[in-house]
Amino acid sequence: MSAANVEYKVDSVLNAPSSLDDILDKRLVASSFSKAANTYNAAAHLQKAVATNLMKTVDAVGWRPERCAKALDMGTGTGYMAPVIKQHFGVESLIALDLAEGMLNFGQRQPDCRSAVDGFVCADIENLPFAASQFDLIFSSLAVQWCHAFSTVIEQVADALKPGGTACLSTLLQGTLHELQSAWSVVDGFQHVNQFLTIDAVKQILVNAKGESFQDFRVVQETRELQYDSVRNLSRELKDLGAHNVTPKRSTHVTGKQRIRALQAAYEHYRMANGKLPATYNVCYILLKK
Repeated sequence: MSAANVEYKVDSVLNAPSSLDDILDKRLVASSFSKAANTYNAAAHLQKAVATNLMKTVDAVGWRPERCAKALDMGTGTGYMAPVIKQHFGVESLIALDLAEGMLNFGQRQPDCRSAVDGFVCADIENLPFAASQFDLIFSSLAVQWCHAFSTVIEQVADALKPGGTACLSTLLQGTLHELQSAWSVVDGFQHVNQFLTIDAVKQILVNAKGESFQDFRVVQETRELQYDSVRNLSRELKDLGAHNVTPKRSTHVTGKQRIRALQAAYEHYRMANGKLPATYNVCYILLKK
């Protein structure tokens, strides 16, 4: 399906990466999520809750566009939010974009998503292929933490928004999955959890961009805790989501049974009175008004 009534840059869709590491990392991210397309929706409990709360945050701040002729679901994944976005904001034309082709293919096969979306685009959030001032609304939930530079994301979003348009983003902050990271640190010296920005770093990037890229912004932070019976259940959910560790310092070796047992033993330190193991997610909601 083509993206109707949307103008593209002459050099779209993907320009050359700034380094070989960039393209290798992005290919790994795209591959991980593409492989998880069939299992993602059933595991996306946190993702669905955060996306719903992101919409509520837009309403609470009062930055809902008066008319939403064109909107972008940026990092749409399987497209599960596309019908909700279209109805909630009264979108006339909705474009769904994702880096993972497998996710987009899954969304196109879902009748509710296919009927809500006017165009599916496989592209990089850090290099949006659209001409300037295209969208009244850009919606992106739990996608930009997979990008190399949050400042680049903000530049791209500001460029694609129409004057007066609204962007609403959610991302993860430092401290997310700290229990898992701490437990792994007992086992080995590799990086097992993706690195996330601090809230201060996010705010500073927005402060630096305010005035030149957009008029105003709002930031809301919250902590969400999920609970699991075992480390195995947590690991299975992360795998089903396609949320693999893609940091350069990750281990490239197969995780042996001995290391898994050591991880499970270390994670037991966090076992709660109700018998569950916690997994903490620090969530940041960001609203931009151009």
